[in-house]
Amino acid sequence: MISQEMIYDAQFNALSVEAQLLFVRMLAVTDDCGVLPADTYELTTLTNPPKKLRTNLDGLLGEIRGQALMEVFEYGGKRFLMFKRESFDAHQSYLLNKRTRSEYLKMGYEDFVELSKTFQEVPRNYAPVKQKAESRKQQVVSSKNLYGEFKNVALTAEEMVRLVARLGSEEKVGRGIEILSAYKESKGKTYKSDYAAFTTWVVGELEKREAGNGQSNRSTGSGRGRERHTYTQADIDASVVPPPGAGR
Repeated sequence: MISQEMIYDAQFNALSVEAQLLFVRMLAVTDDCGVLPADTYELTTLTNPPKKLRTNLDGLLGEIRGQALMEVFEYGGKRFLMFKRESFDAHQSYLLNKRTRSEYLKMGYEDFVELSKTFQEVPRNYAPVKQKAESRKQQVVSSKNLYGEFKNVALTAEEMVRLVARLGSEEKVGRGIEILSAYKESKGKTYKSDYAAFTTWVVGELEKREAGNGQSNRSTGSGRGRERHTYTQADIDASVVPPPGAGR
């Protein structure tokens, strides 16, 4: 049970309503020693905060730490949140006589008390949400390969397989990649997903170009014996057609 004394605590009352709500939710799921995992996913799963809190979790944690109610420390290669002992003991009256161990650190309470004296607090600029988002972004980027003349078309192996299945051949996918690569290079364009750009407008542009080549063949016979034209960079730039809505 959380002590009623908390509603009169000056530091707690200095928090915003959102930070107070997060603080109470963390108190409800902490282990006997006032420790919680600092990992964003684990913390969100444990506290199950409403969307408004979840999207500003790092800011609210910074607010709570700014009132000296919590700190972040590292142990065993992981980061943990820990309530300051004074505030934790004041607010968690139910646990005081029943606590036995730290579930998250996997150790008894007495061992925790001794070990906590050696904890080094992580600097206040710690932002778990941004760090985790950046980590996910790096993982996604590292799983993609770069294609095209300018090595600026990023696709995963799975996306390449899907494109080959859709267009029927690796050669056709390669021609589409060159269209996208030339467009991105000449326009300085970037996409959140090159695969989405490919399926949205490159496929249509590729089909239009191939249809135009087919008409040319019919007007000149079978087309056999014609010299194969070697495209220059100027040809590519001149033939680049922007995706639908690009000029609006």
